[in-house]
Amino acid sequence: MEQTVNQAIMECKAGKNREGNLNWIIQKFQPVICKYAGKLYSLEYEDAVQELNEALIMAVVSIDVCNAEGQSIAYLVKGIKLKFYELRRKSIVEYEYRMHSEQIDVNTNITCTDDYSEIEWKLELKKLKDKSSPMECHIIDGMVWEISDVELADLLHVSRQYINRKRRQLMKRLKDQI
Repeated sequence: MEQTVNQAIMECKAGKNREGNLNWIIQKFQPVICKYAGKLYSLEYEDAVQELNEALIMAVVSIDVCNAEGQSIAYLVKGIKLKFYELRRKSIVEYEYRMHSEQIDVNTNITCTDDYSEIEWKLELKKLKDKSSPMECHIIDGMVWEISDVELADLLHVSRQYINRKRRQLMKRLKDQI
């Protein structure tokens, strides 16, 4: 008789052959894990598989005993999906930040065609960014690119009021610095 997912989960929770049962569960859910690992473009495939395997193990540890096999399977698949969504969300935010910072770096680099006042302005911005927190650096970059407060708040996942308050503080610090 073949082992069921419920039996493997109960034996894991009881401490009987824990490693063997976890490996068996991981093998059973390998198609689901491979499906979602292939969709994570920001991570290497092996890293994504490892992250999703970890999510499956965490789901096995946190699951309550279910009577139906289908409930257990649905719970474990949901754990994998939630980890996938989390990794996907993080990768999108990192990608957007990387793209914006690359664009900002191009805009704030000093070139030989810049006049003196532009060079001075870029140096002052650089000094301000060096003294600022990462969030404030993003807001400075948004100010340079003239991104609206709504778009910047959406990009950084903070409120519009927070962006405006930080902008005013940064402008005051910049004026004091000059």
